[in-house]
Amino acid sequence: MRIGLLFARSGAASLWGPAIEAAAALAAAEINNAGGVRGREVELIACDCGASPASAARLVDDLIQTFGVEAVVRAHPSDRLAARAPYVYTARY
Repeated sequence: MRIGLLFARSGAASLWGPAIEAAAALAAAEINNAGGVRGREVELIACDCGASPASAARLVDDLIQTFGVEAVVRAHPSDRLAARAPYVYTARY
């Protein structure tokens, strides 16, 4: 199961980027060690969206179309992802 992770490795919010990426990797490892999600291993696809709403929207599209993620998690202000929510839902269903 591929999960897209959007967080800041650059820009104003990059201070928290390494901790967010490490926490997500730890969570994925714990889930996988416990048997995954319904037997499926979790694979994180991490992307740096910086502080740009346009970048976040473009990356959501890429995560779904190119990487086939089944979920997208945004670590910082959700307003940057909210505009893509209808697309994320219809792309999967």
